[in-house]
This record gives sequence, C-alpha cells and structure tokens, in this order.
Amino acid sequence: MSPAAGGKDEVWTVSFFQSTLCLQRSDRLLDGFTARYDAATGALLDACRGQVCEQ
Repeated sequence: MSPAAGGKDEVWTVSFFQSTLCLQRSDRLLDGFTARYDAATGALLDACRGQVCEQ
C-alpha cells in the first residue's frame, strides 16, 4: 500500500500483480488488480482488474 501525497485527501492504493481467477464463472485469468481507498474513512473509491487497469 502507498499513500498519495496530500493531507486530508490522502488515498491508499493497493495493487496485486499476479494472475488471479476472474470473479465470473469461468477459468479465465486476469493479470492482477488495483484498488484505491480513502485513507480517512476506509471507503473504496475505485477498483479495476486485469487489462482494464492499464487503460
């Protein structure tokens, strides 16, 4: 996890780069995920999985 620069609007980013199974019912693998959280509240701000993260 790494905090973004800035005081009260601090964001934590969590990234995982290994292949994981797709959440849908399939054997498809996705290349990792990234999620961003509000550091003050812990609320999920956004997330992406696989190739979507590269866009």
